[in-house]
Amino acid sequence: MECLVGGVLIENTSFTNISFFTKPADGYISFDVELYGFIVRNNPELTDANMLWSVRLEEYDDQSEPEFRIENNPKLDAKRLCDYGYLSWYSEVIVHKNLRDCACPGGIINASTIKQYENCESIFNGIKLYNITGPIDLSPFYNVKFIRGPIDIQNTNLKNLSFLANVGDQKVNSNNENPIVFINLKNNPEMTRLRFPVLMEIQNSRSQNRKLANFENLHPDFCLTVEEMAFLIESYVTFINLHARICPETRTKIQDVVLCRFETMSKLPEGCNLIMGDLIINSGDEGYFPKLESVRYLFGSLSIQNTSLEDTYKFENLRYIVQLDDTYPVIQMVGNKKMKDIYFSDIKSIQTRQKRIAVFQDNNKKAMRFLEGSCELFQDEYDYGLKYRASLTYLGGNCGKKVHIEYRYPSGSKRSCLWSLFLFP
Repeated sequence: MECLVGGVLIENTSFTNISFFTKPADGYISFDVELYGFIVRNNPELTDANMLWSVRLEEYDDQSEPEFRIENNPKLDAKRLCDYGYLSWYSEVIVHKNLRDCACPGGIINASTIKQYENCESIFNGIKLYNITGPIDLSPFYNVKFIRGPIDIQNTNLKNLSFLANVGDQKVNSNNENPIVFINLKNNPEMTRLRFPVLMEIQNSRSQNRKLANFENLHPDFCLTVEEMAFLIESYVTFINLHARICPETRTKIQDVVLCRFETMSKLPEGCNLIMGDLIINSGDEGYFPKLESVRYLFGSLSIQNTSLEDTYKFENLRYIVQLDDTYPVIQMVGNKKMKDIYFSDIKSIQTRQKRIAVFQDNNKKAMRFLEGSCELFQDEYDYGLKYRASLTYLGGNCGKKVHIEYRYPSGSKRSCLWSLFLFP
């Protein structure tokens, strides 16, 4: 059998297995069960459900998963059932009250239900905590190591996520048409830190698809450590909102990463891997440009203004930009008359608080020749995720209408009008 439309209900039988579903020799069985779901429950003799590794569930028009339940089968060892085939994809499967289960069923959790998670190492269907304003004991989550589904915490008085201290991996089945927010922290006014000390991997079952996060309306002092931010951007997480700052940092080296604080190009040390602060390169700084060859992370904006530089090849190792001050563009390149090539070959992610602005104006027109007038710096027709992570709104005369420029200087002095307020015809 190749496909079935309608629903599957295997209930109150004496079956020992469900191998009467046979897949094609080189494929899987497609089940379109939007209306009635796929349910295997209350089968007292069932011991073998490995046929489910060959099941593929067709998703709804909105790309959500259909109902899928394997429950109350007292002889069925389902511990490894969700680890193989398409069952390893899905976030919302319910495998519950069998001899052994894949995971504990998650979803919306409150003070009256949290006790049941004391012995859970895995949770499916995510962890959703809503409207918690009083005391709550979250210690039952301390044993959780794997979460399949979103972490969604809204309208609470929680201060951080340290109750998930032992979670090592999170996996979500999310598409690009109707994406799921992997980590949603919203309207938690007392939350000042993330505190995810062990988290090692954030996966999308569809590896090329987006991984969204939203950190919105938290405490004004909410901050991410350098390690937390680096982990999130290296995991290719894209933020809808990033209402955060980088926690104060005094170290000059974190593991093998050399951390530098930007003051001026002349004062910038050699060999920096991570620069904290707005990187501003003005006329007279050209001789210091080679210092940037080792930079991998920029936690700030980038401005290159009125220089005699001919290209941006020294940024060949720059992978990640995080700009948490919406006052200025993420990238501003202005008045570089000798610039022949604007090229950032290996950018993997640009994350901002909310705005995603880049300004290109009065540069040598030859610098834009590879962009064919589009000003899209980061193009990869085969990587939809990169297009989304590195998307910017491009302004300025090299990209369309001229804008007034606010020139950037390390001292913080300003000239002209705000670039965001006026447009030339």
